[in-house]
Amino acid sequence: MANVESTHIEGWLKDMKWPANRSEIVAFAQRQGADDQAVSQLRRISDQSYNSVSEVVRALGSSQSQGQGDQNRAGSRNQH
Repeated sequence: MANVESTHIEGWLKDMKWPANRSEIVAFAQRQGADDQAVSQLRRISDQSYNSVSEVVRALGSSQSQGQGDQNRAGSRNQH
């Protein structure tokens, strides 16, 4: 899955009231017109309280790199 640009996430969440949890962030992004790919990625962040959009962007980076690691491990298993 391609990564959503952090600038897009920042734009959709710029008026978000912090702190906010994952479900509040997802709902707010949807109301702001975030596309399905962005909403899907936001749903994958940890279910915790976030204090700023930069924390959300960091969490997105962590969840995406973990997903890539899972894909890499699966790919190496399939090559054997």
